[in-house]
Amino acid sequence: MKMAWRWVASQNCARSHASVFILLLHHSILRAPIAFFDVTPIGRVLNRFAADMDKVDLELVQSLQQGLSMLFSILGAVSAIIAATKGAFLIPMIPLGYVYYLIQGWFRKTSTELQR
Repeated sequence: MKMAWRWVASQNCARSHASVFILLLHHSILRAPIAFFDVTPIGRVLNRFAADMDKVDLELVQSLQQGLSMLFSILGAVSAIIAATKGAFLIPMIPLGYVYYLIQGWFRKTSTELQR
């Protein structure tokens, strides 16, 4: 039942994101200058729509599902540790959270630079 709920939620999120994405894409194409269409074949424009929709349909759903699954796994593990230690784990949790935040910021900057 839990997996079915996750699947339904991820499908609904993907549809809403896809419709917003299509509206934004239509808006940008309809407001493009005529010179854009003079130099860009219609097949290239259609391929751009298809490729972007493929990313929205496949990658967004998978990323959302993996993110939610990881979030609930982490929350469950931390809750179990807190329950097992009767709350004593909350004290070192604050500095550990801060260190994690610092490492995460460094990793994001490094990852962005490596992708360029």
